[in-house]
Amino acid sequence: MLDQILRAFSNYERKHNLTANVLDINHRQYNELVHNYPSIFGDDSEVALGFHICLHSEQDQPHPGVRRMATWYEAPVAKRERAKMLDVQGIKIMLKGSTHG
Repeated sequence: MLDQILRAFSNYERKHNLTANVLDINHRQYNELVHNYPSIFGDDSEVALGFHICLHSEQDQPHPGVRRMATWYEAPVAKRERAKMLDVQGIKIMLKGSTHG
């Protein structure tokens, strides 16, 4: 899955001439990344990823996707969803849809 994500970032940059700064994945995919790459995505990771992770339900986000957001806090998000933003070691994580996982 990491290859797919890296390819998505590369394709986005090639297509738009900008670097994507948001990774959209579901809870299962996030757990898989943490399990397979704990030194990068784990709780004790000191790696600066350079992008935000936005978690979605599996129904809403069956495949990883990337996009660019000008500023994280300028996202068109309802106030009730703003309360669901997390900051984990400098990585902004917005929980959308199902928040369990």
